[in-house]
Amino acid sequence: MSFPRKLHLLIIEDEQDPIDGYRELLKAYQKEFPSVEPTVARSYADAKLAIESPTIFHLVILDLNLPLANREDAHGNLEPGKQLLDLIARREHYPVPVLLVVSGKLGLTRLTDLQARLDNDFWYGAMVNKGPDVPDDLKKGLQKAHEYADVGIHVADSGREWYPTISPCEEDLLRRCVLSQRSCLGVDLEWWGAEIGPSPSRPSLDYGPTKVLMGRFILDDGFGVSRPTFFKFEPEGNAHHTCRDAGILDQKLSHVKVKYSHAGRGRCLLVTQSVTDSRPVSFDRFLGGDAAAVQPHLPQLIADIGGQLDQLGLGTDDQIPANELIWKHHDRDSIEKAWGQYDVRPLVRGGLESPLEAFDQLRRNTDLVWATRRSCTHGDLNATNVAIDRCAAERPKAYIFDAGGMHRDIATRDFAVLEVTTLLFLAAPEIQQNFPVFRAFYTDADPLGVIGAQLTTLPTVVQNVVHLLAAIRGRVQAMPNPEIYPVVVFDTVMIQLGGLAVQPTRNKISSPLHANLLGSWTASWARKITPQLFTAVPPPEGSRSA
Repeated sequence: MSFPRKLHLLIIEDEQDPIDGYRELLKAYQKEFPSVEPTVARSYADAKLAIESPTIFHLVILDLNLPLANREDAHGNLEPGKQLLDLIARREHYPVPVLLVVSGKLGLTRLTDLQARLDNDFWYGAMVNKGPDVPDDLKKGLQKAHEYADVGIHVADSGREWYPTISPCEEDLLRRCVLSQRSCLGVDLEWWGAEIGPSPSRPSLDYGPTKVLMGRFILDDGFGVSRPTFFKFEPEGNAHHTCRDAGILDQKLSHVKVKYSHAGRGRCLLVTQSVTDSRPVSFDRFLGGDAAAVQPHLPQLIADIGGQLDQLGLGTDDQIPANELIWKHHDRDSIEKAWGQYDVRPLVRGGLESPLEAFDQLRRNTDLVWATRRSCTHGDLNATNVAIDRCAAERPKAYIFDAGGMHRDIATRDFAVLEVTTLLFLAAPEIQQNFPVFRAFYTDADPLGVIGAQLTTLPTVVQNVVHLLAAIRGRVQAMPNPEIYPVVVFDTVMIQLGGLAVQPTRNKISSPLHANLLGSWTASWARKITPQLFTAVPPPEGSRSA
C-alpha cells in the first residue's frame, strides 16, 4: 500500500457555505499542498458509501451534525457523525491518516473521549470549531497528511520462502511508528518469521497472524540507518500481553530495547531494537548451517541463553504437589483428541505407550516434590525467539527476545520449551525423515554414544539438532533438580498436543504424528526417571478412565 503525494480529501458536510470555504482554501494551498478535487458527502448515507469505497483519502473533514440522507435537515443529533467516525477509524482498504472533526456543536460532545479516540486511531486527529481557526487547522492537517505519505517503506523479497503481505492496517501502524521517531524517513525491512493463529499458551478469541520483520530505520539528512530492529505485528487483543512481556525484558536484559508500541484497528505493533550491529539470524536458521560453523559453538550459545534466563529471575527451592509441575490450563479432552485424530496404531503396535495414562496419574498426584522455580520465565523460548549474532568478535552469541506470557514457573521450563519446539517446529525435510534418531534422548543416559558412528552419516541439520539437545541436557544437569526435567519436557509436549486439537493450522508443528511420537517417548522417559510421580492413583469417582 502506498499513497500518492497529491492529496485526496473527503469533506463530510451538509451546508454549502462551509463546502465552498474548504474548496477556496484548497485552491489557496495548491502550490504548497497539491490536491485533487475533493469528494463531498452531504449526508450520513453518502458519507458511508464514500468511506466503504476503496478510494484513497489522506484527510477527512467530518461534520458531526448531519442529516441521514440528502435533501433532509440535520436535527442537532450528533449520533450519525459519531457512527461515521467509527467507520473511518475501522477503515481497512486505505486507513485514513488525518481526521479533522469540524463542527459548531463540539460543545455538546464528550470532548475528552472524542480526543482520546482521535489520538489512538489516527496519525493526526483534531477537533476544530467552525470559525476563524479553520484555515490554520486545515493547513496543519494537509501538512500532516504529507508527512504520512512521505514515509518510505521497503520490504525485501523473501527468496524461496513465502510470507504473507503487510496489511493496510499494519502499514498504517508502521508509518505512524516511523513518524514517532526523531529524524526518521522510513524503514528497510525483510521477513524474520510469521505464524497463523493464537499461541496455545495464550489462547485468544482475537485470531490473526503474528508477523515479525527485521530491518532498520532510515535516518534523515543522509545519516544512514539505525541498528537492526525487530517489528512484530499481532492481533490487537494480544497487545496487553505482548507489551507487558517486552517491557519486562527491557527492564531485565540490556540487549532488549523497546522503541515503540501501539494498538489500533485490530492490530498491534511492537518495535524492539537489537543489540547487534549487523543483522542477526534466528536460531532455527543458524541450525541449518555448516556443521563446523555451528556445532563447536552450541554449548556456549546455550550458556548465553542460560545466563540471560538467570537474569530474568531468581530460582528458589520449594516443595510443591507433583501436579503443580504441569501447566494448570491443560484440557485433557484436547490432548486425547490430538492423540486420537492421527493414526497412532503403528505406534502402539511398536510398543509405544499412550501419554494419557501418565498424564492422568501425574495430574492426580498431590505428593510433595522438591522443585526449583524461577520468579520470571521467558514463556515462549522457541528457536525463532533467539537471535544469533554471527559477526561477534570472538564467536557467535545468542540473545533471547520476544517473550510470551512471562510468569513464575519451573526453572528448567524455558529449556524444555526450546528442546520440544525445536524438534516439532523445524520444517526441514531432513528432520522429518530422520526423526526416530532423536528417540535416543528419551531412552538412554548417553544418547550421543547410542547414536554413535551413525551421526556423521546424517544430514547436517540433524547433526546440529542432536548436538543442540546434548548442549541443553548438559546445561540442565548443572541446574538444581535435573531429575524433574523429564516431567517438564513431557508436560511441554502435552501443551503442544493440546494445541493441535484447537488450532486448524497446527500452530508451528511440522508433523502431528511426530508430536504424538514425542508424547509417547517423553511419557516413558518421565516414568523411568521419576517413577514415584506416576504411581497408580485411582481416578475420582464418576470420572472417565484413560
